[in-house]
Amino acid sequence: MNNNYIFLIILLLQFHYELKAKTSYREKYQGVIEYYSHSINDSLKLKAAYFLIDNMDGHFSPSGEAITSFSHFLMQKDRFANPEELSVLWKNCCTLYKPILAKDSSIIDNKFLIENIEDSFEAWNTSPWSKEISFQHFCRYILPYKAKEERVCSNWRKKLREEYAYLIKDKKDLKDAFVSVMNSLYGKIKTPNPSGKYSLDVLIYNHIQRANCEQRCILFACILRSLGIPVAIDTIPFWANYSQKGHSWVALILNDGSTYTVYKDENKALQFNKIDTSFFDIIYEPTKQDKCPYETLKEKKVSKIYRTCYQKEAGKGSVLFSNNFTRDVSAEYGLSANLRFNVDPKLNGKNLFLATFLTGKNWIPIDCSTVKDGLIDFHNIGKDIVCVLVRYEGKKIIPLSYAVFTDSFGISKEFKPEIGSTHDIEIKRKYPLCALMPNKWKDLIGGCFEGANYINDNNEFIVEDTIAEITTMPYGNTTLFVNSSKQYKYLRYKSNNKSRGIISELAFYTNKGEREEKLTGNIISYGVYKDYLPYISDCDYSTSIKANKNDYWIGIDLGENNKSFVSKIVFTPISDTNYVEIGHTYELYGFDKDWFLIDKQIAEKETLSFKNVPKGIILLLKDKSKGHEERIFEYDNNKQIWY
Repeated sequence: MNNNYIFLIILLLQFHYELKAKTSYREKYQGVIEYYSHSINDSLKLKAAYFLIDNMDGHFSPSGEAITSFSHFLMQKDRFANPEELSVLWKNCCTLYKPILAKDSSIIDNKFLIENIEDSFEAWNTSPWSKEISFQHFCRYILPYKAKEERVCSNWRKKLREEYAYLIKDKKDLKDAFVSVMNSLYGKIKTPNPSGKYSLDVLIYNHIQRANCEQRCILFACILRSLGIPVAIDTIPFWANYSQKGHSWVALILNDGSTYTVYKDENKALQFNKIDTSFFDIIYEPTKQDKCPYETLKEKKVSKIYRTCYQKEAGKGSVLFSNNFTRDVSAEYGLSANLRFNVDPKLNGKNLFLATFLTGKNWIPIDCSTVKDGLIDFHNIGKDIVCVLVRYEGKKIIPLSYAVFTDSFGISKEFKPEIGSTHDIEIKRKYPLCALMPNKWKDLIGGCFEGANYINDNNEFIVEDTIAEITTMPYGNTTLFVNSSKQYKYLRYKSNNKSRGIISELAFYTNKGEREEKLTGNIISYGVYKDYLPYISDCDYSTSIKANKNDYWIGIDLGENNKSFVSKIVFTPISDTNYVEIGHTYELYGFDKDWFLIDKQIAEKETLSFKNVPKGIILLLKDKSKGHEERIFEYDNNKQIWY
């Protein structure tokens, strides 16, 4: 059968299903329809009711006794309740009961819809900018009774409006009002929230002041809508060069469809603004004196942006996501690269996908398009990202192209093997060094290592000697050689008194003739949580001590009548554990329209050497012993270039 006929049949079946669903939902909420059918003055409210009712099918709400019990517990807690305590509560609730997703129509009654319509119209009509918002715009960005797929609750508009109305009391401009609310809310909600993928109702988040990124956006959006401000939640499903997670934020949508956002700590809503949290907060930039061998990742790259809608949307969102309440809004953020691929004409009429690499996974689709005349085009893609054309074979993703690199206009580079050309490479990391790490490492500068032979009853060193200092930013296993002829019973690392620069490993060594020996003893400390003390010498770089004072110190007591010279000190700052670790097994892969294994090695030092690696291709290093963070890279001019 011709593909066009199949597509037509699918469209007709979908139309039939939607018409049937719409009819049944109108029958269920006939009470709402009748309520607004008696007066011409309620004609807009009747249309609003139809909008909510006709688009309700496909919306779900977290439900069940586990959700109910946990929500009840949370409402008894104070703001900023202990997250560990909340986590235990959540696990206990889930042990007794299983959370479920219930259709909104099984929870929402006529009274709820009428309440929501009345409250939303009041917010719209009483706002100073009401004339700037059309009815259609109101329906999309103020009227919905939920911002995403959170648990529904009654009276959230009135309660949030009463609490936050003061933020817009003197505001006449819509953008100024949006900025005022957003700047007040930034930093208000703490993380984490233990309920994971289940989003509770907004009044609970407002009460406990804890939520994850998406849940925080749900609360923010509902607060803004309760004040008559038209907003939506926009989302990056995942960053194109960082992490396994994406990010969501709240955007102001004006009547002409233009999108405005306010970046953290800024006081102006801008169109085509910087993407929320896309830049790391850089407190410390490594200097030449630090001799850090790694370049830092400063910006998270964006491939596509999608908007969560209450109403059903046609197009790419419904293909890429599990529901059709998502719309591509990449153009609203200035994403402008247009990509074209030549494909087999036999694929004409087929949907193919553009994919980027997801950390620790593989190529994951971020856009969809249809083949026409042996060509396929993708529009409004982010720049400076690596992507691949793929198709689905069942649930399996099959690459169809070499990896390509985008600039502002389209494809600027194709990563394909240079025929007969190889090179030898040396690799130190499997994942880029994010700019957040030097922010932590610089806190160790000014710390020192001391020795003493006496301590008082308060565990304080008496007549201590400084035997080594940290003068530059450490970035990995660091060795300091000690030139001292004095013997000590007590040895310690002492912070710089200004900040809690944290170390994960610490060892003191002495020379016994030609043999080097690690000194051992009882751990002693000040200002360090007791449960974390063993981490200082567990040979696991993923664990570290935890200090509760800026002037903390940690060290060892060599024991009664036991003193020693110190020849060197080896310590490791808190780490992302993404550098090459001795003893771990690594696999290096290359991409040539599919992944292939280049070599497998057990690391004997903190650098891996691979010979005869094809030039010009995308590479990937996997740590088979431990860890999931890994990123694709190119090797050029003797260094890793991360994507």
